[in-house]
Amino acid sequence: RGAMGSPESPILPIIEAVPLAQSTEGVYHSISSSSSSSQASECIYFTRFKQSSSTKRYVGGTAESIWAYCAGEFDDMAIPLTDDYNGTSKSPSVYYNYDDFDLILFMSDRAFLSGSTDGATGDE
Repeated sequence: RGAMGSPESPILPIIEAVPLAQSTEGVYHSISSSSSSSQASECIYFTRFKQSSSTKRYVGGTAESIWAYCAGEFDDMAIPLTDDYNGTSKSPSVYYNYDDFDLILFMSDRAFLSGSTDGATGDE
């Protein structure tokens, strides 16, 4: 998928500090405004907390979860997106233009019930 650079001039990833406490990994996403103006809002979807272990189905106070921060939105605060689940949700990614809207994909230890079509989990 393109050049990897050369030993003399390698292509390096861009690492940028963001002012979000306890964020570990994230992805930027531009969202078009629904109003008549052509302004776009930039959001960061990120994992909050970082577990120090790889415990499966961890539900403690530092369980990783997905949050969103959109500058100027939600009283300029980050909001939780996966707070309806006690387990782990991490590694957000954006899948662009899926049937005219974008999806946020992430890894999770959620277990889906056999035969469930609504994504219900057996944790409730």
